[in-house]
Amino acid sequence: MAADVGDAPAASYEYFDRLEYDSGRFFIRHLLLKFAAFTSLLIQEFSAFRIWLSPFRAQDGGLCYNQNTVSLKGTDMAQQGTLYIISSPSGAGKSSLLNALLTQHNSAGKMQLSVSHTTRATRPGEEHGVHYHFVKVEEFKALIERGDFLEWAEVFGNYYGTSRAAIEACLAQGIDVFLDIDWQGARQIRAQMPTKSIFILPPSREELERRLIGRGQDSAEVIKGRMEKAIAEMVHYDEYDYVIINEDFEQALFQLRAVIECQRLELRQQQQAQQNLLQQLLAE
Repeated sequence: MAADVGDAPAASYEYFDRLEYDSGRFFIRHLLLKFAAFTSLLIQEFSAFRIWLSPFRAQDGGLCYNQNTVSLKGTDMAQQGTLYIISSPSGAGKSSLLNALLTQHNSAGKMQLSVSHTTRATRPGEEHGVHYHFVKVEEFKALIERGDFLEWAEVFGNYYGTSRAAIEACLAQGIDVFLDIDWQGARQIRAQMPTKSIFILPPSREELERRLIGRGQDSAEVIKGRMEKAIAEMVHYDEYDYVIINEDFEQALFQLRAVIECQRLELRQQQQAQQNLLQQLLAE
């Protein structure tokens, strides 16, 4: 926990105490400056407390509770995580790119894929709470009524939704969260909170169809429907902040990593992450 406001060094106010208040103007200035200094300390104290408390709030979300989160006294303030929206037509390689990003380039544990709720049946190898939160239609609709979802949509006859509490808890801990959702869900979330969005495109329609056939999971009729839906989805690519063409997998992965690194160097992010350093460098 950060130091108590009452523990602030008395020396920080010595300059003001030495002022000679020959007029009411100087006296008022003295009070205002002291009030500003006191308010600044309160703001820092509140921010530290909120971040210290965040892992306990995260338990309700069930997404990224971290029992090892510690006090930030004497260190830089935690950097707010970024919410990334990743969209693409089925077969463009979005899931493979995200899996590679999170398994190969996440040694610090600062990136996490959001675990969505869904009403669809489990597939071989999937685990409840790991790949999805599998729920019945009635339960999903009850969650909608309670306002628990940041976004939700019906896709191929199944419902998918994103937990609001879980996302907010992760971001407060400085964890970047990735949402694998379509353009409709992206619109819903953009209207509620700041995001960075990335659209993954295939190099051609022919290559997209080849990839869908190569999965060996769907009938010709299903693949035809997926291709039609893919074309309808790709129309919305220009609603996103970044566009990556997944022709060469390693190149696309490099570009995805570059987007994330650039965001972490953005001014607002650096002001949060390097607060102590900036104060030292700019001190008079």
